[in-house]
Amino acid sequence: MKRLLLIIFVIPIIVGCAAPVIKPEKLSSIKKVSAVSLLGDELCVNYLGTTVFTKKRFSANVENWNINEFVQQEVQNIILADGYYTYIDISVNQNTFTNIYKSREAKCIKTRDFDINLIKDEIQVIRATYNVDTLIFVLESNAPTQYYIDSRTNVLIGYGLYRSSFLGINETVSHAFVEVLVIDTGTMEKLSAINAWGFERIDNKYWNEGFDNLSSDDKKFVEYSIKKTLKSNLQTVLRKINIIR
Repeated sequence: MKRLLLIIFVIPIIVGCAAPVIKPEKLSSIKKVSAVSLLGDELCVNYLGTTVFTKKRFSANVENWNINEFVQQEVQNIILADGYYTYIDISVNQNTFTNIYKSREAKCIKTRDFDINLIKDEIQVIRATYNVDTLIFVLESNAPTQYYIDSRTNVLIGYGLYRSSFLGINETVSHAFVEVLVIDTGTMEKLSAINAWGFERIDNKYWNEGFDNLSSDDKKFVEYSIKKTLKSNLQTVLRKINIIR
């Protein structure tokens, strides 16, 4: 009997663009920290064939994954384990805070550029209410051009599934493209911003244009794959910018 050897390539951490390390004098002023994830509840699903005429793009609701809560909890765990700062639980209106994105069109379609001044008032309320001096935002980011999956993945954004079909070769990946933004709530100064790009090559069986048609177990695997990448990304970038030691 022939045995099939399945190799899954895992590339959980790929950090793009050299990030400004938070300056020592700024680090010394950080006392109380909190996190806000604005990744949302929609899984981006993209297909790109041999030509641009065969590309498809849609999204699937994965509210039950609780991605924002997962990310915020991971940041909290990292900060508390490091032991340098106090982590403060806060409650925010996600719909209001998504005003940080310059484009409010449908997720998975537009470039997600942001402007922190668009939510300046909301940040000041958080500071006044919870006495938080530093906010860590986790935002959607676009994959760069000429990314490591293949040369056409600048169409990807946030977290999701991507299927590439080129000259008879099919490949499926789960991905998480995020930006970690650290803000001083008193001065509104951007202390650091760093892109965290990660993906995992997975079996083609997890690709289904109708994501809802996947089995419950297959959906759980995709969820696990994406959350694993997010978790690794967060640990790496927070260390890279010196907010954890």
